[in-house]
Amino acid sequence: MIQGGDLTLDGQGDPNAAWVFQMASTLTVGGPGAAFPANVILVNGAQAKNVFWQVGSAATINAAGGGIMVGTLIAQQGASVSTPGNATLATIDGRILSLNASVTMVNTVINVP
Repeated sequence: MIQGGDLTLDGQGDPNAAWVFQMASTLTVGGPGAAFPANVILVNGAQAKNVFWQVGSAATINAAGGGIMVGTLIAQQGASVSTPGNATLATIDGRILSLNASVTMVNTVINVP
């Protein structure tokens, strides 16, 4: 989970710095609850193309809208970004893929690195 605050990835001046996050089950970004968006922030040369998320089941990204998620996310059982009716756009700097279910994006801006 990335809840209650943002996650900052520091490249320490190395444009090739890479991060691989693996989880056996779900990934939830935003909250606690659905009301508070969270951000993944890149600093000091970190690049979205070098961030990878492997999710064992499903991913929920900023259900209440808003927030910035970065990297390539691969989920086994689907992913959702934002939900209908949110006034604030969610932003994805990267890609979201699902191996066995759908990817649902509502009110979302996608920037491909």
